Amino acid sequence: MMMRVYTAVDAGEGYAIVAHQGGYGVPLIHVVDSRYKLDVRHATSDAWLSRLDDAFRKPSKDQMQAYGRYYHTLSAACAVGFAGYVAGTSSWSMATVINATCLLAGAAVLFAIGAVLAKGDK
Repeated sequence: MMMRVYTAVDAGEGYAIVAHQGGYGVPLIHVVDSRYKLDVRHATSDAWLSRLDDAFRKPSKDQMQAYGRYYHTLSAACAVGFAGYVAGTSSWSMATVINATCLLAGAAVLFAIGAVLAKGDK
């Protein structure tokens, strides 16, 4: 490892190693032998919009599970809405049936999407 560091420093590279914490990349300054110190003044981070883009285009395992839980929550809201809508309807019409069917279908679809996203690794 030290050979890589020395080679990078000799080639004019300012930093050979970067520590990552809380979404920031903090360069490490080589002090002596295998000792480094954090150069907090030169910490960098990806732009907020690119991190947002990555959250949807390349989500992590934890993000996928969170999205799955969110879809399951929306599914439960549709199911509760369906039950409340059906219980509160005094007279049935075609529009009432369509509305109730849409709530029930929404609950089923959101539940299925949540199950796929929350599956995790085998």
